[in-house]
Amino acid sequence: MSGAEKGMTKLLLDLRSNPGGLLEQAVAVSERFVPAGKMVVYTRGRVPGSDQDYLASKGAPHLELPLVVLVDTPGFLPGAAQERQAVIRHGAALLRAFATARVPRIGVTLRQAYGGAHIVMNSRDLGADLSLAWPDADIGVMGARQAVEFVHRRALADGADAELLAGDWAAEHLPVARAAGAGFIDEVIAPAQTRDRLVHALGALR
Repeated sequence: MSGAEKGMTKLLLDLRSNPGGLLEQAVAVSERFVPAGKMVVYTRGRVPGSDQDYLASKGAPHLELPLVVLVDTPGFLPGAAQERQAVIRHGAALLRAFATARVPRIGVTLRQAYGGAHIVMNSRDLGADLSLAWPDADIGVMGARQAVEFVHRRALADGADAELLAGDWAAEHLPVARAAGAGFIDEVIAPAQTRDRLVHALGALR
C-alpha cells in the first residue's frame, strides 16, 4: 500500500540549522511510498527564488508487501465515549485503507469477528483475495451475549437464563461453518496448518 493510499499527501520538516542530511534521508525514504511524480517534500526559503520542491523520482522502488491480517475482534463497542473518540472515523479510515490496497490480501479469523469490525478487518466483502478461519472461530452480526440482550430482552426481564440463551444463540448463529456456507469464509483450516497455507497462498498470489 502506498503512502498516498494511506492518506499521506506531503511531508513538512523543520530544517532550520540542519546541514541537509535530514532532507536527503527524508526524500530517500519517503519516495519509496509516494508514487512517481508526487510531492515528497518542499522547502520554503527566506530568500526569493530559494523555494524548492522535491518530487518522487521515476522508477523509484515501491514497497508492495502483501497484507496478512490476523483477526480477533469483538466488534465496535457502541457508546458516547467511543463516539467522542471518533470510532466511526477511524473505522472508516481502516476500511478505506484495505479497500484501496493494491497488494495481495489474506485474512485469518482466529477466534471471533463480529459485525462491522469483521467487515473492515480485510473481509471477503472488502475484496480480500483469501479469507481463512480456524475451526472454533465465531463469526456473526454480533456476539451472542449482545444478541441475546437485544433479541430476548423480554425473556431476560422475566428471569430467563442469559448464559443459556447466549449459548443457544452462539450454537445456531455463530459457527464458522455457517459463515463459510454463506461465502464469507473461503476455507476453514486447523491452526497448525496456518503457516503452510499462508505460504502457499502468498506464492500463488505473487
